[in-house]
Amino acid sequence: MAAYHHVMASAGGTTGRLGTNTSPSLTRFIARRRDLASVAGALTGSRLLTLTGVGGVGKTRLALEFARRAHDFPDGVWMVRLSDIETGAAPESVESALIAALDIPDMSATSPRGKLLLGLRAQTSLILLDNCEHLMPTLRVLIPEVLREAPGVKIIATSRESLGVAGETLHHVAPLDVPESGLTVPQLNANPSVALLLDRARAIDSSIELTEDNKSDFVTLCRLLDGIPLALELAAVKLRVLGIDQVVRRFGFHLTALEAPPGATTDSRHRSLRAMVDWSYRLCTPETQALWRRISVCTSDVDIELIESMAAADVEPPDLLGLVESLVSQSILLTERDGGEMRYRLPAPLRDYGLELAESSGEIATFTRDHREALSRRAEQAFHGWCSDRQRTLLRQMRMDHPGYVAAIEWSLTTPGEQAAGLRLVARLRWHWLSGGLLAEGRIRSDAALARVSEPGIDRAQCLFANVWIALIQGDPGASATYLADLSSVAERLADPRIAVDVVQGNAMLALFTGDISGAIEGFEQAAQRYASISERYMQLTAGYLLASAHVLTGDPRRALEASEQVIRLSEATGEGSARSYALWVRGLAQWQAGSLDDAQRSVDAALAIQAELLDSICTALCMHLLACIAFDRGDVDRADELSRVADRTWSALGTSLEAFGAPLADLLRERIPRQHTPDAPVVAAPVGASQQHPSEGLAQVMRTRARAVSSSSITQILTKREAEVAALVTDGLSNRDIAARLTISKRTADGHVERILAKLDLTSRHQVAGWLARNGDISTP
Repeated sequence: MAAYHHVMASAGGTTGRLGTNTSPSLTRFIARRRDLASVAGALTGSRLLTLTGVGGVGKTRLALEFARRAHDFPDGVWMVRLSDIETGAAPESVESALIAALDIPDMSATSPRGKLLLGLRAQTSLILLDNCEHLMPTLRVLIPEVLREAPGVKIIATSRESLGVAGETLHHVAPLDVPESGLTVPQLNANPSVALLLDRARAIDSSIELTEDNKSDFVTLCRLLDGIPLALELAAVKLRVLGIDQVVRRFGFHLTALEAPPGATTDSRHRSLRAMVDWSYRLCTPETQALWRRISVCTSDVDIELIESMAAADVEPPDLLGLVESLVSQSILLTERDGGEMRYRLPAPLRDYGLELAESSGEIATFTRDHREALSRRAEQAFHGWCSDRQRTLLRQMRMDHPGYVAAIEWSLTTPGEQAAGLRLVARLRWHWLSGGLLAEGRIRSDAALARVSEPGIDRAQCLFANVWIALIQGDPGASATYLADLSSVAERLADPRIAVDVVQGNAMLALFTGDISGAIEGFEQAAQRYASISERYMQLTAGYLLASAHVLTGDPRRALEASEQVIRLSEATGEGSARSYALWVRGLAQWQAGSLDDAQRSVDAALAIQAELLDSICTALCMHLLACIAFDRGDVDRADELSRVADRTWSALGTSLEAFGAPLADLLRERIPRQHTPDAPVVAAPVGASQQHPSEGLAQVMRTRARAVSSSSITQILTKREAEVAALVTDGLSNRDIAARLTISKRTADGHVERILAKLDLTSRHQVAGWLARNGDISTP
């Protein structure tokens, strides 16, 4: 739904959590200088500016260009593509989409609107709401509330009509000026419509020139297109294969012959854009036309593999790549890179056109189902491939596909005969919800799916089990017990060993979070064995690190170390990092409990190094508490206080607390740090209206603090003797396998040494080790 990953950093901001934007535009911004000045002026006196105008006139591009030049928003400039949301979506769906797009933590059981308002309350940011017209009833209620509750937030909306709310300022984005006949070539070069047409045409063929001989054709074409930028860009593509006179003649004939669709406006600007889009469609091959219609059902951007999966029944992958290339070359399908991966989307007017044709040909349901099934196959692969070294890649892929997943789920749950497939999709996204920071949305989606599919089955059981977990983390053990009772009932009817052991694990987690430690130990021991027997490796690891944490809470660090070390060994064999980071945290907890502060520090550093990539804020917050305890026991009261505050602000931003994980753990981590020296420090939640620290800032702050400590220490204070040996061999260019052979150790042990070296030196790759040593002095093995 909303453009989850399309977050944009303020051009001049230097503080706050500035996200990563879509790729900078590959084309020049032309002829809107006065519009930019008007937008800037309007926002000095208003906090809500709506850019209105016909489709394809350039409202979105103007808003984005202004955003890229903005300097006064330390909390960033955030883009939300509302075209990703289906027409008539429920207010809660719109609010959840905004939460995802604005990178607001989504873990608490608070209502989506409450979460959205709390997340924005202390921000000074600019939000771009693009394509508002199909969500007017919801936005007319929500936007005034956001502006009232978040005084530092400003909004630019783009829409074909006014929002009609108090305090709104309107700026009409007009088509570009079109040239009069009789102008000279220099005068035409300065005309906005001609300048845009020439710029885009020359990007395709640099030999295209405006001359005395062809200037009248340029004038005619710009006037036929009424200065609509999208129409001009589509026309520019045609100049690759046709002369300007041929484009004018053929398009003019098509414009004359085109019949307006029933109910369409008679505005010539709508007609000219419609005619150019229609002509572009007719110039496509039948196969390319079919792909255009198929991609139109995608509410958000997609990658090439998803397009291939959607169209697998009709087109072979080699042929499909050519069709995609054809749509891109005609400026029909837009491209943008997200972290190096190419994503594709249709501009809203072209998507609307494709949907209209798909609807008239009766293809909508088939294409939408194909889209859902393609995403379901991807979710299935992520679910079953989670316990591997691909976790970071899978998480990132799920985050990028989030809008598509939400659209597929909502369509399935509201379409007769498709609800069971929707439930299955929700169930297979377990790690997206649990490890991707979307606990609240995961629970909401699961509840909706469970309400529509009551028959007992594997998918229902998996949704229930995920909700058992989520509710506990949210500090809602009562709801967790209810989900668990339902899960137990399903397990009895199915007699499936996977569901039966999930019940055991769920009961053990409930016991751990509610203080029944002996019951938790018994349950986790049984669950770990049974998961192992059915090759459910990741859940075996999970049961193992939770078992280790229960041993810590009984005051038995020896057994906790044994259990956590076993998880770490098994995890390293699979390459996964999520369970390992929690096991490293528990190992550090046990080492701290046993008084081995240096070992505990190394364990938590290794856990944080993993989380620098996986971004699991819960594990990060737990590590911060442990670091505070270690610092306090070392006598560094100020650092302990700083870390404790960071941890508490992180919990507050997440909408949960350390206490949600049970009083025994909270007491253990809090009782060792007397708080009388920080009487104003928050324990659970920051006061209403206080600055909400984003969870990622907590990790960054801890890593910066750790980096300062590393840089001020000698190498022999940081690394053990064996680690110093390994670091020297890494610098010599040896692989981990070569290091293992040289030192007569296992490769797994060498892997562990390199991982710890990177964590201790605050590095992210082995290639950085040599540079660090060069800056800080070469090492001699102690």
